[in-house]
Amino acid sequence: MPWAQWQTDGRPVLGISDVGLRQLGGIDLLNTDQPERQPIAWRSGPLQENSRFLELPAYLTAQHRYLDLQPLIDEAGWQIQVEDKTLRIQTQSMAQISNFLLGRSPGTLFGPLDIAWAEGVRWQQAYVRVGGAEFPVTQLRLDLQQVGLDLRPVWPQGNGMLGIARLDETLMARGAIAGLNAGFFNRNNKAPLAALRSRGEWLSGPILDRGAIGWNEAGQVIIDRLTLTETLQPSLPSDQNPGTLPRESLESIALNSGYLKAGFSRYTAAWGLTYTPFTDNEVLIYVQGGQVIEQRQGGKAGTETFPLSLPGQAGGSDLKNYLLVARSNRSGAAKLPVGTALELTQHWSSSGLARSPNLLGAGPLLIQNRRIVLDAPPKASAAPLSASRP
Repeated sequence: MPWAQWQTDGRPVLGISDVGLRQLGGIDLLNTDQPERQPIAWRSGPLQENSRFLELPAYLTAQHRYLDLQPLIDEAGWQIQVEDKTLRIQTQSMAQISNFLLGRSPGTLFGPLDIAWAEGVRWQQAYVRVGGAEFPVTQLRLDLQQVGLDLRPVWPQGNGMLGIARLDETLMARGAIAGLNAGFFNRNNKAPLAALRSRGEWLSGPILDRGAIGWNEAGQVIIDRLTLTETLQPSLPSDQNPGTLPRESLESIALNSGYLKAGFSRYTAAWGLTYTPFTDNEVLIYVQGGQVIEQRQGGKAGTETFPLSLPGQAGGSDLKNYLLVARSNRSGAAKLPVGTALELTQHWSSSGLARSPNLLGAGPLLIQNRRIVLDAPPKASAAPLSASRP
């Protein structure tokens, strides 16, 4: 479990994370409104016998909230020894935790808890009644208007959107103090399967009219279904296609996504530096400045990696510069020869979500405005937004 050592006012300090201390057994964290102080209770041992509680100084870092062990050393007779990267703790009396079960009786590991973890962040445990049953729920409550508190969708650092990692590793790399698992990904290709937007940049588009939550810097939150339809209107220069009517429009199914279906999918610079075909015989169509500049054949899935953009193509609007991938759609790719101009229009089912600078998608929408909406029909698509980034 996480521990650390440092100096405060010239005094050496040994600290263990608040969650880690609780896992030792026999110690309960008590409610507190002071992030810098953590009261504890002892279920068995000297503190319980004397009906005493201890307050441990707390120190919040980028990843953990550490509790100073000195009061436990003084009051409970703990002996501490540091061996390289290992902290050894010898106690006078430790509670037996083998018979602790989830429940509400005294001595259990789960009970009502309300701890101010940091300014604007509260860690709470409680039993929530739904119908005739009660369920244990652990939650983070956030004040999005708290100065210094920043709520962001995060993903594993690396080359773009492809790849997965453990939650604790992801949070540590991002310097986050807390996090929750969210969103969905394709287990086979390790690519996102839900809407993802951070600080106004679309990283992955929504699929299947699923639910999403969006929020802005003022702390305003919106929850709704979200569908993206991208329409591609191709046309050839007049000297190559004189006197003809506009060509038929095409649709792009997914944006920077592991959602695989016959048709077109679009990949932008947010995806990463390279693209590796997910299916056999894909056609890669490079678009620069809104015009097709090259087509390449993908071959067998996973055997060759292609640059996501060609030399001179990087930068600029992702509505003008991107990689269009045709899967099981050679007839569609044939309609986009080199030189074809493409006008891209985006249609969003929820303009409010589409304009949220931060957005995270998930599965089917269950509840909206306190009403069950799981089986409700999707709303009609809104009018198309501007061709610029929504």
